[in-house]
Amino acid sequence: MALAALAGAQIPGGEGAILVEARDALTQTPLAGVTVQLSSGAGVSRFSIVNTTGGDGALRIAQLPAGDYQVTADRAGYLTARLYLVRLGEGKITERVNLPLTQQSAVEGTVFDEEGQPLYPIAVYPHPVHSCPTEGADTDQTGHYRAGNLPAGEYRIEVRVPYELRKRTLRRHPGTGEVFGYPPTAYYPAAADSRAAVAIQLTPGVTLPGLDIHLRRVPLVEFSGQLVEASGGEPKAGAKVELIDRSSAYNDDALAARETTRDGRFHFEMLQPGHYDFAVYHGAGGLALPTVIPVDIPKTGIAERIMVAPTPRPLIARVLPMPDGLPWTGYVYLNLRGANSLRTISVEVGKDAVIDQVPPGQWTLEARSWAGRALNKQFAVAGVTFGSQDALAGPFLTTESGNPVLDITLTGDTGAIAGLAVRDETHPFRYVLARRPGHALSEIAQVGSDGSFHFRDLAPGTYELRTGDLEAGIKVEVRPGQTSSVRIARPN
Repeated sequence: MALAALAGAQIPGGEGAILVEARDALTQTPLAGVTVQLSSGAGVSRFSIVNTTGGDGALRIAQLPAGDYQVTADRAGYLTARLYLVRLGEGKITERVNLPLTQQSAVEGTVFDEEGQPLYPIAVYPHPVHSCPTEGADTDQTGHYRAGNLPAGEYRIEVRVPYELRKRTLRRHPGTGEVFGYPPTAYYPAAADSRAAVAIQLTPGVTLPGLDIHLRRVPLVEFSGQLVEASGGEPKAGAKVELIDRSSAYNDDALAARETTRDGRFHFEMLQPGHYDFAVYHGAGGLALPTVIPVDIPKTGIAERIMVAPTPRPLIARVLPMPDGLPWTGYVYLNLRGANSLRTISVEVGKDAVIDQVPPGQWTLEARSWAGRALNKQFAVAGVTFGSQDALAGPFLTTESGNPVLDITLTGDTGAIAGLAVRDETHPFRYVLARRPGHALSEIAQVGSDGSFHFRDLAPGTYELRTGDLEAGIKVEVRPGQTSSVRIARPN
């Protein structure tokens, strides 16, 4: 067993110890040479120590004060293992920590073009069936790839073909003039559509070889047209437009934003037939909000389409006076969300805030108050109305003909939620989310090492609490001047 002692005036001493035992999760064999990092948490001055396990897979870290700790373990060929909460009691106590390490899995193979030649460079992403893509691996000059550091599970293998390579390898049919090329995203073993991908199953510590991917060219078409103003039908020059493929997480340069010409014309090429969103941006820079127009591109492409750019209008937001008429200070922050867009603004006391060039369409709103009269008297957002609509409870529509004001109502009659959120007797959840049904914005509270959490200054109403991997939320009623108590635990 390896030993590690803390030394140095900057690290608080103590009588406790933590004994880390690292084992292979499958065989339960002790693992030597595991790098263990111990980091202090709640109740302990900030420090960390790194050491390795001995031949018996154990490491004893002594001279520790009571408090909470986090343990991380790494070893070549294994996935990183973590324990977010190890609680060490007072006195001469040794806390035993069992850390099972799972062997990494990997996939490897070769990416070939339609002629059977290896392709380079191609990014390959193992994509868990029920999660986001993992870290990718590039093919080498022989077309070979190896993607490792993978947990066990079911995967699709996704490849992303660079735009320049796609462009360089285009083929045109000599008789019909049709264009064929590689799609921006393809899947193992030879699919251009994720629905035709073949899933593979990885088990711990296994490398699956021979997962060769054969790219096949598909018909590619063009989309051209003219963008015109809604009022008058004049060509809209210098407008930023782009195509968005909602079915793919990877949109390459064939869809990228571009400016219309002096006569309002635009042109996209190397497109797979299908459904896209045509986005027209209003305003300059990163604050521009888009109008999104659905467009279905057939197998023959679109040689000429008139696209009408609706006229954007300003949207005004204001905070209504408090019922008692007394002054207050601070801001209310608003997030205006649309398709592929977000604009954040602050509304100051006594001043209207103007959101320029908001195109007609459907929007959702999030609002958070940083307003009050003193540190111990904070206000919450009670509601936001958009004409007769509740702007916080669901999408609202803006129009070309003008829009009502976003009226923000604050309240000082707030309540609170407090309680415990624990996975089991010793392991708390890391956070709790509180959201009013129908609202887009969630409040978040960090969970302490003792499992406690606290939401303050909440507007009265019903809230749904969620945390970790709980399938069902817990509904809690918040009342003015009261703290609602709740306990959240993983169901047995």
